[in-house]
Amino acid sequence: MGLLPCGLTYQALILSLLMHRVMNGALIMFAFGVASMPGLLTLGVFGTTLFNGVLRRPAFRTRVTQISSTLMTITAVAVIARGVSLL
Repeated sequence: MGLLPCGLTYQALILSLLMHRVMNGALIMFAFGVASMPGLLTLGVFGTTLFNGVLRRPAFRTRVTQISSTLMTITAVAVIARGVSLL
């Protein structure tokens, strides 16, 4: 679970990289994986029931894809602009 590419995972990775010992970093990532498992399993198993099937509707999925694509583009432009301003 700790290998999912998301912001929380990256924060846990940064914390584990800051540890001075490999075992401490491994324990941080293990704890993160164990702590994230209940929420991910709950959403995976009961997600459709909890949200009344809205997660499976094609219109909802299309809209979420459009919104996330727009947000990713805005973020990419902001990161590039920040990088260019540092030159």
